[in-house]
Amino acid sequence: MGAPIAPLMAELFMADFEEKNLLSIRQNGVRFWCRYVDDTFVLLEKHVDPYTIAALLSSFHLSLTFTFESEDENNSIPFLDVQITRSSPGFSTKVYRKSTFTGLLTRWDSYVPDIYKGNAIGTMVYRAIRICSSYKLLDEEFEKIRETAGHNGYPNWYIDKIIWEKLNQYYTPKVREPTVLRERVVLKVPFYGQASLVYGRRVSAAVQHNFPLKEVKVVYETEKLGKCFNTKDKVPTPLESGIVYKVTCPVCNEFYVGKTYRHFCKRTEEHLSDQAKLIGIFEPTLVTPSLKATKRNTLTLSGKVSKMKKSSGNTSCSSQRITESRCVTRSQTGCLPGLRTTSTLELSLIEETVEQLCCKNNNKRKYNSVYVAKSAIGKHYSNTGHVITSNNFEIVLREKQRYKLLVKESLVIRASLPMLNGTDRSVPLYVYSEGVISNLWDRKRIPREGVGG
Repeated sequence: MGAPIAPLMAELFMADFEEKNLLSIRQNGVRFWCRYVDDTFVLLEKHVDPYTIAALLSSFHLSLTFTFESEDENNSIPFLDVQITRSSPGFSTKVYRKSTFTGLLTRWDSYVPDIYKGNAIGTMVYRAIRICSSYKLLDEEFEKIRETAGHNGYPNWYIDKIIWEKLNQYYTPKVREPTVLRERVVLKVPFYGQASLVYGRRVSAAVQHNFPLKEVKVVYETEKLGKCFNTKDKVPTPLESGIVYKVTCPVCNEFYVGKTYRHFCKRTEEHLSDQAKLIGIFEPTLVTPSLKATKRNTLTLSGKVSKMKKSSGNTSCSSQRITESRCVTRSQTGCLPGLRTTSTLELSLIEETVEQLCCKNNNKRKYNSVYVAKSAIGKHYSNTGHVITSNNFEIVLREKQRYKLLVKESLVIRASLPMLNGTDRSVPLYVYSEGVISNLWDRKRIPREGVGG
């Protein structure tokens, strides 16, 4: 019975079920039949088996399965909030509470009108008066009410006051006096303590004095703590998600409408990075070889030069000397190290090797000089040269559910007709009379203000 209409449907079905089958039920040993929605209290003959009656009731309809609960060893059985006990002279009744009852009520120190606190106790007292079949059981129930209310901070004098008021109200005979029919008007007043109570009494007195045929019913509304002030920090605009945003060109005032489920700053960065690649911010840079690779190639180069020197027959090292990469200290030579000289052949080999290293590293990171824009912002810059910055982005609508966000984006696109969008909607809008025009937006068929055609 989760749906609101479920109790009504159950009542209609069981009323029709009783009308058709109640006579057959009574003929099979049912002495008493009392039902509330889908719960039934039944008295059977002594010779009747409850399993037989449950099977009989279930056989009347394919969708029905009746279960039952018999009385315990104390001849007692609960039905709704009534504990029914079978005794020799008859039956006795008292209030029934489930084992999961926690005893929580509106606390005495709660910031609510006093009438709410009085009603919390008054409903329990009125139920005890109506259900308990003897004064002894009623007195026991009043003690339970005092205990439960005491755990929630209620003083004893206030509990006794509510009990006496309900007893006088129930047992005092009511004398109906002829009254004039008056129109009732409900006035909702936010509860802010004594000020709200004074305001409600003054309004009621003023209406009664000036409009005798009208009656004002003042209802005090309590608000949640979160409605009075924000308990959480406001999410910064760049970190908002689930939004419909708008990007306007500062030069030609053409705009683009989009949506994102992620952070607003992330989507903005994606648009602007696509434009920045076209502007030329992300140029390819020369990759410098590492120090380790440079040393390794220098040793290889020295070896090559030595072999070439030997093959050419130049054995004299007085004018042109090649120093190999090895450890030479002042203690070993006894003098300062001499200046290193490099031949023309060695210089050419070094330049050639460095050039090969640069080409080799550049081939690892190829860069396509012809970049094709992917986003609408990049395409707009590619066509017009107009630069859009992050200040030209703004949030239009907010929505957390994904499908509703697509619908809102489509509504904004259809209402504003942005020139930079490639489509006229994100989801089909079948609710509108014109239906779905096409998958792509035909700008020639849709007239726009300020656009020829």
